[in-house]
Amino acid sequence: MLKEKLVTFEGRPLFPERIAETASYRLSPDEQYLYEEVTEYVRNGMNLADRLEGKRKNTVGFALTVLQRRLASSPEAIFQSLRRRTDRLERTRADLLDGILDAPPREAPASLLGDDPDSGDFDTDELDAAELEEAEEELVDAATAARTAAELETEIADLRRLTEHARRLLDSQQDVKWRELRGVIESQVLTTPDGKPRKLIVFTEHRDTLIYLERRITQLLGRREAVVAIHGGVPRYERRRITAEFTSNPEVQILIATDAAGEGLNLQAAHLMVNYDLPWNPNRIEQRFGRIHRIGQTEVCRLWNLVAEDTREGEVFIRLLDKIEEQRAAYDGEIFNVLGTSLGDLSLTRVLRDAIRYGEQPDVKAKMWAVIDEGVSAGLQELLDDEALASEALAPTDLEELRRQMEDAKAKRLQPHFIRDAFLEAFDRASGRIERREKGRYEITHVPASIRERAGRAPVARRYERITFDAATIDVQGTPRAELLAPGHPLHDAALQLVIDQYGPVLDRGTVLTSDAVTEPTLLAGERPATVTVHARPDFPRRRVRSIQMSNGTVRNGSTDITSPSSVTHHAQRNRMAAARHAITNAIQAMPCTHPATVTPCGDPCSGYLTTSAVSRASQLNASTIAVVRNATRTEPSNRPGVTRSIRALRRPQGLPGRRACG
Repeated sequence: MLKEKLVTFEGRPLFPERIAETASYRLSPDEQYLYEEVTEYVRNGMNLADRLEGKRKNTVGFALTVLQRRLASSPEAIFQSLRRRTDRLERTRADLLDGILDAPPREAPASLLGDDPDSGDFDTDELDAAELEEAEEELVDAATAARTAAELETEIADLRRLTEHARRLLDSQQDVKWRELRGVIESQVLTTPDGKPRKLIVFTEHRDTLIYLERRITQLLGRREAVVAIHGGVPRYERRRITAEFTSNPEVQILIATDAAGEGLNLQAAHLMVNYDLPWNPNRIEQRFGRIHRIGQTEVCRLWNLVAEDTREGEVFIRLLDKIEEQRAAYDGEIFNVLGTSLGDLSLTRVLRDAIRYGEQPDVKAKMWAVIDEGVSAGLQELLDDEALASEALAPTDLEELRRQMEDAKAKRLQPHFIRDAFLEAFDRASGRIERREKGRYEITHVPASIRERAGRAPVARRYERITFDAATIDVQGTPRAELLAPGHPLHDAALQLVIDQYGPVLDRGTVLTSDAVTEPTLLAGERPATVTVHARPDFPRRRVRSIQMSNGTVRNGSTDITSPSSVTHHAQRNRMAAARHAITNAIQAMPCTHPATVTPCGDPCSGYLTTSAVSRASQLNASTIAVVRNATRTEPSNRPGVTRSIRALRRPQGLPGRRACG
């Protein structure tokens, strides 16, 4: 069963519907003129590169291909590329004239050269997105097919002329492609019918275009905070932070990204995507869409592919996308999870390069169309069969048993209300702002800096449109999708880390308790080796706590009324505490133990510490009453040598946050 056919227990599709649309457009006359001029420069450069050998031939071919792709990307990208290339080659010419150029030209990465580095062929499909972006930035401005100073001078003159054309086009703001994107943004896709914000991802191939789009979209929306951008030069921890802002903050609506930045990120907070530039590796088209079209997505996923129909590359992409749509219709929409694999043998880079060099020749164009048609359709049915996730659907009885097993597993998890209570308390203490919204769901309008700082490089946003502590309320119809807060979520962990930093020392202190009803030796004990401080002070507030009692293997609710001493009963409490200390000491001393048990005085005749060996002896008492504290009150430092961590509470003391621990 293919992923398009997978359903939930309730029969709902596991993956949402997906709609891909080719948004084609025609260049303006000025854009068409620059396109033809730069394409002619690239074509001539490729022809000159045929005279070269091996790695240098590959390097020049790669650089010129990247220049062509940037031409199709945006006026900003081609202008900046031409300007940088002109500057770099002018420096190379100066070095040649000065006789100081003695280093060989830069070479393309080995992964571009294929099995035969001397073949003169290269394939960007062999590079991952990060490697491709790095190679482009390093090589595109420097590689040249010129072999003499005269040839280099001619190339620089051509570049100056093209750079000036590109500058005029950029200044005129004649950008039909941008108008297509603006039309998508202004078509109300960023707002639901009831006025709630939606999110959109725009993928581009080049940083110059990314910067250009960030500026123009920000101007269009009039809100700087509405747009974020990530590219391969952004550190990974910063990418995660930006992604968290985009995912959680309702004010951030558009993410602009390159493929290198998008790798490994879950972007399903959005269900709208625009391919501003189509990648020359067809696998990446599906990889991009897979960022939003995944399990857990509840909205119909929409994709717009922007293509200039009156360019050589545009003709190739339109042919490819039309063929994919044809196959989608033939297989009833069941091809998308195997589409990337089925296109793996199609070298779109070679097809596009042939289109640039020979695209006007009818026989070459016919061969290109044959390659595309064969690459899309060949073996698709076989691949669909091989890639099927299950050969047949589960029977209803099997589904019911699987549901029962999942419910049993769910019951054994840490329950959401424990996580909720701990987080809300910690967040409130940090002065965070959180509001209850739908049942079991909240909106965080401000995450304090004290929490964000403790997240380190983990992605914690400044605000979250919706959070929940129960997976059942992540998706509620008509409301924003909520993030599930649980151990492991950066916001949850950062908030609790703040509590630990502020109140952790509380765990290293003993708890001071007294009882009016103790008539026999009673030991307060913990799961770990613990100590008891027998101490009385008049300034401790009175607070009642609960306990349980274990006696002769049975457990019952504690009848002991354990309270902290008050100033009114200070003298009587001191007497009782002293008596209790002596009684406990005598009882423990009577136990057989390999280590001596002591109650170490600590300056006050009515106080002391019970050591670990004393606690170990207590486990040998059959009739001893053991009280386990549930809500401890005030604490005293326990810094005596050899004294272990003090009594820990089953639940945090009121007024003193701390970790939940077994008593």
